[in-house]
Amino acid sequence: MAETPKETEQSPLIQADFEKIKQTVASHFQTEESLLEHGIPTYYLKQPQETKHNFLKLLKDLETMNLVAFLRKAENRIVLRVIPKPQTKPSNILLNWALFFATIGTTFLTGYILSLEFVDKGLMASPFIGAAAFTAAIMTVLGAHEMGHKLTANKNGMDATPPYFIPGPPPIGDLLGFGTFGAVIMQKSLPPNRDALFDIGSSGPIVGLPASLDWFFPQFIRGRFQVAEFLHPLFSNCSRFILSDFRQTAMWFCTRLLLRDGSE
Repeated sequence: MAETPKETEQSPLIQADFEKIKQTVASHFQTEESLLEHGIPTYYLKQPQETKHNFLKLLKDLETMNLVAFLRKAENRIVLRVIPKPQTKPSNILLNWALFFATIGTTFLTGYILSLEFVDKGLMASPFIGAAAFTAAIMTVLGAHEMGHKLTANKNGMDATPPYFIPGPPPIGDLLGFGTFGAVIMQKSLPPNRDALFDIGSSGPIVGLPASLDWFFPQFIRGRFQVAEFLHPLFSNCSRFILSDFRQTAMWFCTRLLLRDGSE
């Protein structure tokens, strides 16, 4: 009962723009029926016709009108609905920077603690050197991984936050801490299709894998066993990241080869 007045108030505005939206949709799709369902412009598309690329073009045109579309299949009919683009709150970039510097601090402390043993053995001149190397390696791998997600989201026209780095505890007693719990980005708008969602999810491992290899394998290839020995606690953990990134990267390429150019 309470929603009825709201729909009635919005309907004239949508009705006034309905013809303009209809023309925009008709420039990309062949429609067999156009109507307003509960105040929402709805279009039933003729079949068969190409939908994937035309839908992406339609989204770009609707972006200028501050609208977004959804393409679904219901009861053997392809239905296109157009609604106002949802409003999103701006990101608080200060929080991102605060977490970034906090994670630098916790990883630096972790690297310092791990280096003390090697300084005592005469394998390292200063624990600050080990702390700096540890921090640079961790932040580079995490940053590359998350920026892979972020840049791919931007490429697909999606709004996503900058990376949120998550500080963690240093080693405590016999428990080996790494100074961080990783990093995440938050998606603030819907993906245009499943292909874009898949690309965003896989882009992190694809970008993070070379960054991981660039930091760790040269230490062994060049014969820097002392540095490699220091990095062993980090390498033993990051090797799991490398294998995980490798598996996900291989899966991405295989799936991309198998995907049909259909209406996904």
